[in-house]
Amino acid sequence: FRHESEDLLLYYKIIRTDEKRHPEDINWTQAEFNLRLSGVLAPAYPAPNSEDAERTEYSATIDNLPAFLGFLLKVVGKGGNSAKPPRVEKLKGIALDE
Repeated sequence: FRHESEDLLLYYKIIRTDEKRHPEDINWTQAEFNLRLSGVLAPAYPAPNSEDAERTEYSATIDNLPAFLGFLLKVVGKGGNSAKPPRVEKLKGIALDE
């Protein structure tokens, strides 16, 4: 769930095949969600029915990465009411070799 006054940010780290550093020492890189309208996060898939009105799917695609062994994802909720932060129920990361 995300109130319209809040925003979600997505960050990632990749562990390259030639990486010598510990993952904690690798900087986070901000990724962009696929759909944004006027700078506001827009859902990739609207809630399928009224029972799931508070659930929305968002997607992001990160292209042109070097070869890597693994990756880490971090979602950050910003703004709005701190008593009602955005909730992330399920997070799925998929790496495809093209």
